[in-house]
Amino acid sequence: VHVMKMCQSLAKLGHDVTLYAVRGEEDGVVANDVFSYYGVEKIFKLVLIKESPKFRFSLYIFILKVIVKILALKPDVLYFRDVKCAFFMRVCSIPFIMESHSPLIRLKKRTNRYMIGRILKSKYLKHFIVISEVLKQYYLEDITFRFTKEIDVLHDGADEIKDKERIRPWKGRSACLQLGYFGHLYRGRGIDVIIELAEKMPEHDFHIIGGKSNDIAHWNKEAQGLRNVYFHGHISPGLVYKYRNSCDVLLAPYQEKVYVSVGELETSRYMSPLKIFEYMSSEKAIVCSDLPVIREVLNDETAMLVGCSNIQQWYDAIKAFECPDNRAKYGSRACRSFIADYTWDKRAAAVMSKLD
Repeated sequence: VHVMKMCQSLAKLGHDVTLYAVRGEEDGVVANDVFSYYGVEKIFKLVLIKESPKFRFSLYIFILKVIVKILALKPDVLYFRDVKCAFFMRVCSIPFIMESHSPLIRLKKRTNRYMIGRILKSKYLKHFIVISEVLKQYYLEDITFRFTKEIDVLHDGADEIKDKERIRPWKGRSACLQLGYFGHLYRGRGIDVIIELAEKMPEHDFHIIGGKSNDIAHWNKEAQGLRNVYFHGHISPGLVYKYRNSCDVLLAPYQEKVYVSVGELETSRYMSPLKIFEYMSSEKAIVCSDLPVIREVLNDETAMLVGCSNIQQWYDAIKAFECPDNRAKYGSRACRSFIADYTWDKRAAAVMSKLD
């Protein structure tokens, strides 16, 4: 989602954008109309490269294929999110932007540390971006590297939502407060908190949108017997805003440790969750875990920030949002903050403003 939205916004600025991506195993769902699936305009080029057979060095085959295409295209600037791609594609001698969403310099593998070190010292590196102030400090505090260029913090973003259309039919009860969670159901996402709240608040409906089938099955079993919990499953990014529009309050119960996928990468200290910006764009009341990195974006004026697993605080915040005026007040303030600072278009403009 991040990559597709940034490509769209860079193209809207008038740039000629080409995205090279692997045609992965799940592309059968979206390959016929990737742009529609992600809810972006077809204003940039997308080159899907057939994935090599799964083996240890398959990524390097992809990189080699892209290098050949880049040398033929002769672009003015390259934009990377992947360390290995950036490291090897330096041979193209083309100015490039590197964006990091995790503290890559603290990776244990020496080869990875070597790669990011060479990237950061490259004369072709024009802009190094991280997604939070905390992540910037991770880099600045590492004695292994000496930076010659500024590290810029650009939080993630979302599109401005002008369409207020809702999903029909909707699973929730008409007279109940509709509370929604959007995103994956991995460890640390607080789905257990939502289920406990649903037990304590049978008068309200709780909607969980997203997740893989095995994760949904697990949590559906945990919520067995609760008639006010609804699992909607995976929804295409291009349609998910209609589900947010159908909710009254949006929940982000991040825990003290937040994991990406089923791996061991824990991101709670430096993350910049897309979910938060999408929530803000929907002009809805937000209840969110009070984590230091979240306060880089939200504050007590734009959301109810509560203890990660303090059920009483979550309960009290939801009770406060039973009042329509409270919901409208918080939702409006969050949306104004979003439009001022966190749209994809403003993020793309900030990226390009730093180039020579």
